Amino acid sequence: LYGAIVQVDEPTNPHGLDHGWRWLARALNALPAARATAKAVSFFLRAAGYAMHVRFRGQFIKLLKCMYDEWLPELAHCREPDVQSVRTLLEHYLTNGQYNTEPEGRNMPRIDMSSYQRA
Repeated sequence: LYGAIVQVDEPTNPHGLDHGWRWLARALNALPAARATAKAVSFFLRAAGYAMHVRFRGQFIKLLKCMYDEWLPELAHCREPDVQSVRTLLEHYLTNGQYNTEPEGRNMPRIDMSSYQRA
């Protein structure tokens, strides 16, 4: 959910991409490479990764490379159930450059048909 909030490009958003960058860096640096952390990072990147890539470009790529080189191998040693499937999802996200693809539903229309219809 936080990834979805962070990626909203509105001047009035108190939790913009800068906050998202801090959250992701803290998650990768401070939290153990475990199933819960991996799932949180995975969902966050799916929601906010595209917007972070557009905003931070090269720095975001460096962060992802660091994640791939250092954090994912650490995650491979985790023995929690189901952690390898999450690790595989993250690896796929990174190696296939899914952060280059805008997530579905990112640009919601400001006005839709329900605004004109009355019950």
